Amino acid sequence: MYDLDEFDACYLDHKSTLDTEKQKYLDMLIELRNYNCSRYYELFVRGTIIQGY
Repeated sequence: MYDLDEFDACYLDHKSTLDTEKQKYLDMLIELRNYNCSRYYELFVRGTIIQGY
């Protein structure tokens, strides 16, 4: 099974539309591992603008 690092987990949280159960587990993973997703927010927004979405 693939283990999500901080960037991957934050990207999924920002970009994916997961069902409620999977989103709950992703949120728990982010919280338990003390991932700081706010540092990636600008990168995700800029990437979205460049992609044209």
